[in-house]
Amino acid sequence: MAMQFEYTVPQPPRRNTTLRTVLIVVGVLAVLCCGGGGVGAYFLFNKVADSTSAAQAAAEAYVGALESGDFAAAYGLACAATRGEHTQDDYVAALGRQPKIQSHKVVGTFIRNVNGKTSADITMDVVYAEGSPKRYVFTLVEEGDAWKVCGVPS
Repeated sequence: MAMQFEYTVPQPPRRNTTLRTVLIVVGVLAVLCCGGGGVGAYFLFNKVADSTSAAQAAAEAYVGALESGDFAAAYGLACAATRGEHTQDDYVAALGRQPKIQSHKVVGTFIRNVNGKTSADITMDVVYAEGSPKRYVFTLVEEGDAWKVCGVPS
């Protein structure tokens, strides 16, 4: 009697998929982190852009009031600390002694947040009626939802 051998096809060894799984997980996490960072940067940029434009608008309104000679309106745009140091009459009198402003232009904006208090420095080139230019830095603080100018320009 002849011996019969049963022949079985050997199965290939099982592939180790641990490396592939780890790389997929790392890739997914990287996409999520980068995407989250991108979304966070977008919202941060929009917040800064909103603050910058609001602070500039407040400084423009203040200097516009000075240009038009409406010093009472300028006093209304002053911060609480400045209004606490000066009565409206003193403030208006001090501004009335200043040369008349002919034009102005914003040349720089710097916003900062220190210990939860937001403030801004708006740099403007001001040209007086007699033609002399001067560069001012107006300091503004955020009071509630509004930006207010601190100090009296000199």
